[in-house]
Amino acid sequence: MNWGSGGGWNDATRDVYPDYLEIDFGIPQTMTEVRVFTLQDNFKNPQEPTPSMTATVYGIIDFDVQYWNGQQWLTVPAGSIAGNDRVMRVISFPAVTTSKFRIIVNAARNRFSRIIEVEAYNCP
Repeated sequence: MNWGSGGGWNDATRDVYPDYLEIDFGIPQTMTEVRVFTLQDNFKNPQEPTPSMTATVYGIIDFDVQYWNGQQWLTVPAGSIAGNDRVMRVISFPAVTTSKFRIIVNAARNRFSRIIEVEAYNCP
């Protein structure tokens, strides 16, 4: 609802990729699911995002979800998304324990990477 007032993340490099958004927990956490939300088409009249809602005007297209294993960045299983046209992407994977993870955007619509929210879960 607050995209026009700083309610999300937008990279500062028009048409330059990749872009990185890193989340640092500070201490190790176990994750089995990451949800990535991009800017919905009609953001001035937003609706609660669902996995079927499209993002074909401003959304991120190609991105990877990676975690830090203490020595290097690794992409979570099924964490490479290509041709995305959804506002909300849910990536589920076998449990990983990490102190930080990141979203690497390799392509986006309308010249900028736009991420509204990122959620990490430890779902049994």
